[in-house]
Amino acid sequence: MRFNGYCRRNGSNSDKEAIELVRTHANYMWTLVAAAPVVFSVSFLL
Repeated sequence: MRFNGYCRRNGSNSDKEAIELVRTHANYMWTLVAAAPVVFSVSFLL
């Protein structure tokens, strides 16, 4: 929640940047989540 207040104080441009950052981070996390079972099963088969 502190992160949200920090963005609000910095103005709308920082809000957009923060939203993009969060979105990119979320995509990265989902990629890791999707890749984890694949990596696990491949290493299990080897």
